[in-house]
Amino acid sequence: MRLPVSIIRAILTLLQQKKSCRFIASTIGISKSVVNKLNKRIHASGQSVDELCPLSDKALLLKLYPRKKALKNLKDVDWESICQWLNNKHVNLLVAYESLLSQKPSFDISYPYFCRKYREWRKENKGAPVITNNTYIAGEKMEIDYSGDLLPWIDEHGEIHKAHIFVACLPYSGYLFAYATADEKTASWVEGVIAAFDFCGSCPKVLVVDNAKALVRTASKEEGTVTAIVKDLCDHYNITPWSCKPYSPKEKNRVEASVRLVQTWVQGQLESAGPVFAKNLMHLNKRILEKVVELNARPLSAAKQISREKRFLEEELPLLNPLPETKYEVCDWLILVVDKSHCIKIHRDKGHRYSVPASYVHKKVNVRLSDEEVRIFDADTHKEIGCHQRCYEERGCKTHILEAHLTESEKNRRREPQYFVSQFVKKGVQEAVARNYVDELWTNSGDFVSRQRLHAVTRKLLYMYCPEILTEAMAEAIEFRQFSYKFLKELVELKEQQRLRQTNFNFSGNPSEEYDYVTPSHNNVRKYE
Repeated sequence: MRLPVSIIRAILTLLQQKKSCRFIASTIGISKSVVNKLNKRIHASGQSVDELCPLSDKALLLKLYPRKKALKNLKDVDWESICQWLNNKHVNLLVAYESLLSQKPSFDISYPYFCRKYREWRKENKGAPVITNNTYIAGEKMEIDYSGDLLPWIDEHGEIHKAHIFVACLPYSGYLFAYATADEKTASWVEGVIAAFDFCGSCPKVLVVDNAKALVRTASKEEGTVTAIVKDLCDHYNITPWSCKPYSPKEKNRVEASVRLVQTWVQGQLESAGPVFAKNLMHLNKRILEKVVELNARPLSAAKQISREKRFLEEELPLLNPLPETKYEVCDWLILVVDKSHCIKIHRDKGHRYSVPASYVHKKVNVRLSDEEVRIFDADTHKEIGCHQRCYEERGCKTHILEAHLTESEKNRRREPQYFVSQFVKKGVQEAVARNYVDELWTNSGDFVSRQRLHAVTRKLLYMYCPEILTEAMAEAIEFRQFSYKFLKELVELKEQQRLRQTNFNFSGNPSEEYDYVTPSHNNVRKYE
């Protein structure tokens, strides 16, 4: 900022008297920094204070505030290269300006002048940017967003709150909806969408969502991935979610315009009458809804005597999909990692654990918690992989495994008596004896011990000895009321030895007709000639 000549001469006079900058500032009534800046200009002029004092006012100003010598020929600037350089998102006009100054010391013009000349060149050579005209189909989609301005309101206790305004719009008719929420969390977005569908009495085919972290899990220029709760909401209403490209508000330009309308004709109208009083959010939303209805009923323009409401009712409402019979239940959603025993743990429910397929061990899954159910989904495909009844008991079994999720070892530990009976009968053991043996063992020893013993019998004795011997041994075990594996094994070995002693072999290789048991033939058997 240029100082008046009178102040400059007063400062020069005091400098001639060898006064300090602090004394000069207090004497004239200006700040010390102003005196210091003028002192620097005096040194930069190359003349002393005594040489500057005799000069005329015009000459003095020229010495202290010399005019910058602008580049006479701006054609030397390669505007095309600068324009291409600005396509890099890490480069702006200030970076280009400073780079040009370092390359051309004679390029002594101000940054605002440089920006103005660049914009003039761009307008002449590149033309104004062309805005794409979007086409809309009646009943196809709904766009949603939040207003950036908060709505202060006072409750019945005199406490001041700030409401976030959710805005939804049907682009074809411009029919809009506004709803106040306490925040902009995922549950508030879902609450607003449900309220918008109820307000319209129907739902579109596509829901265009804002690229917010509460709604979009992975943003993409092609097709982003929405969060599990948004996907579940859209599945309930049979609509397709679509997330906007990052930094591309033009994809939902109708709701952007609707936000400005809501800020003016809803929020502005409420605030113009003074502080907004409401008992609670529900009461506040009733007041907001009254203004929204008035806004939808206003004519779109003076020339066109048609309103958003009329266009919606006549042209768009018949093409929208009806709402489902059951209302969407807003649930809690969690992202959990499956533990090594292929279960997820809900700490808030006293630590109850719910199973998933074993292939999901150490992977993330989406968990939907309703009052009665625990539904588990694949984090990538959103395919349901498990549905359990939700449990809250502090005592009792806290691990809940679906039969479809059991591994082979877990299935073996849960085998029922009929399974073992079928295994015995399949190998030739008499069914009556097998069933009697299994039932008696189960009655006397309980589930755990019975399974362990029967697994040992089916894996070893059933394949090592012929079924006739095993049938006799099991019958005697029932008679003696001895059901341990060791006792049955000793009985089988004893009967096998007795059978071998009683067998009359003819050395031609054919066994006697009394028994049909044949000793396996192999190279280790001694042959008699």
